Amino acid sequence: MADLNDESYIQIADEIVLLTDEPREKILKNIAHICDQDQNEGPIMLLDLNVLIEKYDLWKQELPNVEIFYAVKCNSDLVFLSAMKALGGAFDVASKWEMDTVISLDVSQHHILYANPSKSKSALKHAEKLKIDFTTFDSIEELVKIKKYHSHTKQLLRIHACDPTARIPLGRKYGVDEKGAIVLLKHAKEHHLRVDGICFHVGSGCRDFTTFDKAIENARRLFEIGIELGHQMEILDIGGGFWGGKHQESGFRELAHTINRSLERHFTGFNVRVIAEPGRYFAESPITLMCNIFHVREVPAYLIDKEEKDTEKTAVMYYINDGIYGTFQTNLTESERSHGRPLKKNSEATETLCTVWGPTCSTLDLVEDNVKKPLMESGEWMLYDERGAYTSCLHSGFNGMPPPQYRYTINHQNWQRIKEAFE
Repeated sequence: MADLNDESYIQIADEIVLLTDEPREKILKNIAHICDQDQNEGPIMLLDLNVLIEKYDLWKQELPNVEIFYAVKCNSDLVFLSAMKALGGAFDVASKWEMDTVISLDVSQHHILYANPSKSKSALKHAEKLKIDFTTFDSIEELVKIKKYHSHTKQLLRIHACDPTARIPLGRKYGVDEKGAIVLLKHAKEHHLRVDGICFHVGSGCRDFTTFDKAIENARRLFEIGIELGHQMEILDIGGGFWGGKHQESGFRELAHTINRSLERHFTGFNVRVIAEPGRYFAESPITLMCNIFHVREVPAYLIDKEEKDTEKTAVMYYINDGIYGTFQTNLTESERSHGRPLKKNSEATETLCTVWGPTCSTLDLVEDNVKKPLMESGEWMLYDERGAYTSCLHSGFNGMPPPQYRYTINHQNWQRIKEAFE
């Protein structure tokens, strides 16, 4: 693969996708070569659709009875969403913009869940206009609003279910306890509003898998109460919380086993449709971020390791074209950190103490601190793997720094599998 221009291309969602069987590392090197020739020093994200398809197949293998409603907020790239639709996924949206984005891809309204328990009046009216009737709630105030602005809804009652050890706990903001849930079920019945089931979200990046089992058990009790009150109670939405890294696949299998066992224990005999709202699971590992080192500065080591004894030692500060105000905002909100690696491997390069800074003038724009990496030069590229979840969607544009440009690839076999959806 000497030049990307020699390869075949296909078009998905008005974007050009490279059709090749070459390995991802070789594609990354070719992209870097072309960027260097064109003097394009902006960050690049390579979306490998082959990895997305692998993730989809693993889900269907481990959770065959759980329908996928992909959480658009996690990564709303149009090629990504188009591929999810082609594979058979449905979508979880939370705003007017997300509704319009998914509808623009000719997704049926029946495959859209408006999974925001606290909606604005205009958003509810917009959902009614688009005939998006599937939604969630967790308060009487929301029920009043729904009845006034979109009374045709099929609703899921969101209950509290929180793993406090999750990568991003969500329990403080949404969900109602069992006592409050019963009050809401009664209120909905008295005001002729249908409740079709229960939903919950244990938090993004769940670590305590027993949280799912407890939430499913609580949902079962509320199903019985809802049925007694005359509600339909036929849908269970187990939310998100599924890890997405390639190295975490064994953990996903363990979590899937926990969920399957819990569903069998608590919902055998119920005619229940089970759905989920995975985001990170699908978006994280298919995307590699390419960052260009535009400046290298040699400094005394004590400026990095804070060791006064290292006044005579040297270290390096790297300045790259993406940072905290771009796709690395997750450094501020999550405990997990990404670690860059050189695109150009050099076995003779010396391991050097370093700090990696983002491109803005802010001293908060710190990507990596007090780490060791092979010595690199200005103009080289660093790779950050598994950067697809809650990254490009958080880019702020501070200091006028550009967002990453997407590049896409898929192999011939996987393209044959999904291309009918685009014809």
